[in-house]
Amino acid sequence: KIGVCIFELDGYEADDLIGTLARQATQSSVFSSQVSDKSHSVVGSSVQANRKPVNQDQKTENGEPITEVIIVTGDRDMLQLVNHHVLVLAPIVGVTKMILFDEDAVKAKYGLEPHQFVDYKALVGDSSDNYPGVSGIGPKTAADLLNKYHTLEGIYENLGEINPKTAEKLATDAEQAAMAKKLATIEVNAPIHLKPKECLVSKMDRQALLSEFESLSFNSLINRFKLDKTVKVEKPKKLKTSEDQLGLL
Repeated sequence: KIGVCIFELDGYEADDLIGTLARQATQSSVFSSQVSDKSHSVVGSSVQANRKPVNQDQKTENGEPITEVIIVTGDRDMLQLVNHHVLVLAPIVGVTKMILFDEDAVKAKYGLEPHQFVDYKALVGDSSDNYPGVSGIGPKTAADLLNKYHTLEGIYENLGEINPKTAEKLATDAEQAAMAKKLATIEVNAPIHLKPKECLVSKMDRQALLSEFESLSFNSLINRFKLDKTVKVEKPKKLKTSEDQLGLL
């Protein structure tokens, strides 16, 4: 009713749907090949984005070509989706300071390529998602191992070459690491379909949004969205119950 497109699918988590939609966007005619070099200026981050050509069939409603996908999230698992056309905008401190992750920014922060991030999480774990990884393996050791052996599987195939103490930790928690990788991996082939024209935020019903925010007492969001409270918003009518109707007889 607000006019903002949402996606939901039984049996799939939100990150799986985001991963699928991002993949579909970059592999379809949604993207434009007319991409100019530009600098993204974000609070706490300035990332140079030099995009390779893709397609130019689809444009936004105002005629501007769509050139990239930006995922806004605090979930670092999303960094595995980063590529030349998919970026992740993540908070550093609350929502007042943000960083825009492209491939170079992921490598600068973690010392890894984005596609290695699931292997990294398999090793170091993630307490917020309730998977521990390999006990005793920290970020630096994980990055060093992945830079040498590339994947979690590559590490386990070469345990004999690794420092004995580290190898013992890896061997002890092998099943745990495999499960952590499975949990961290985002599905990018969920059975949903992206329709860009249905996702235009410009079609948002601001009065319906105001009504929704007021019903939920989201007063700070009313101010942040600069919604006009002077316009009377019709509140939903209360339906008569069967008891009310009987009382009239």
